Amino acid sequence: MRKDPFRLAVEASPTAIVLVDENGLIVFANSRAEQMFRCRRHELEGREFETLLPGRFRGEHPSAFLAQPLPRSMDAGRDLFAVRQDGVEFPVEIGLNPVETDEGAIALVSIVDISERKQAEERLRLAAQDLARSKAELEQYAHAASHDLKSPLRLITSYLQLLEQRHAAGLGDGARECIQHALQGARHMGQLVDGLLAYSLVGAKGLTVTRFPAAEALARAEENLRSAIGASGAEVRTGDLPVVEADRALLIEVFQNLLGNAIKFCAQSPRIEVSGSSSGEGWTFGVRDNGIGIDAAFAERIFGLFERLHPRDQYPGSGIGLAICRKIVELHGGSIRLAAGTERGSEFVFTLRKDPRSGR
Repeated sequence: MRKDPFRLAVEASPTAIVLVDENGLIVFANSRAEQMFRCRRHELEGREFETLLPGRFRGEHPSAFLAQPLPRSMDAGRDLFAVRQDGVEFPVEIGLNPVETDEGAIALVSIVDISERKQAEERLRLAAQDLARSKAELEQYAHAASHDLKSPLRLITSYLQLLEQRHAAGLGDGARECIQHALQGARHMGQLVDGLLAYSLVGAKGLTVTRFPAAEALARAEENLRSAIGASGAEVRTGDLPVVEADRALLIEVFQNLLGNAIKFCAQSPRIEVSGSSSGEGWTFGVRDNGIGIDAAFAERIFGLFERLHPRDQYPGSGIGLAICRKIVELHGGSIRLAAGTERGSEFVFTLRKDPRSGR
């Protein structure tokens, strides 16, 4: 005897499926439905479909659905639960589809247990809460640590300066030199504390993404560096830059750090070229200079925290600017690197995603 292919397909489905007649009675249940509700098939067939739902969800049984038989989901816009034979509730998604038979219209009801998905969503929700709390604590700690570390530094600096002023006549050249070294060390320590605070706070409040011309961010960075540009006689050339979707303040900081480095690490009049273009998934920018250059062997090291390739008395700074640039660019789903094959000077290339809020 040839078996009904429709029933064979329903029986083999990994989803719990029941067929419900126009009176709301279950006329067929597959083996997955038996497993899901933990009862035998004959205990399901002949029952009202609504008995599979907690009382608060009843009143929308498939017989009402058959009056307007369009495929839909019972759980649209809300959390829906089913109840097993032992009274335990579990979250489900329920789909209703009309089926025409020789005996009339029936509803094919598919039921999916989404317990694991809900548990995963809850774990993600709790993890997001923990992350937000950790970020807030980090920000608070960074401010407190900055204040607590800089207070004794200010005290040390004040007493050293007071010592130099009050006892200048009695201090020899060696003592004055020691005081100057101590003052320089204190100032450097203050710069490191400020740099660490700046690095820890990058992106702490998330990204404020807007659409704006990248040229505006570059112009603001140049304005912030007006004194350094004027003193060095630097020239910044730029072509047409694209309109981007990014955090304006953070992009300004990237340009400002890269321009500032190009001006600092140049033995002659700095010449800086800024380029930008659009690609399939984002934008690519290049900042090229005619400075002293960087050995390719240090192409990765330079992006580390407090990494320096030159003595501090030759090129001052905290060694944190490129680390901040990398953090900002990666927050935007992009990357930054030292371009290879530059004959003179250096070129930094960085990318930004066209939608930095997705898939960072």
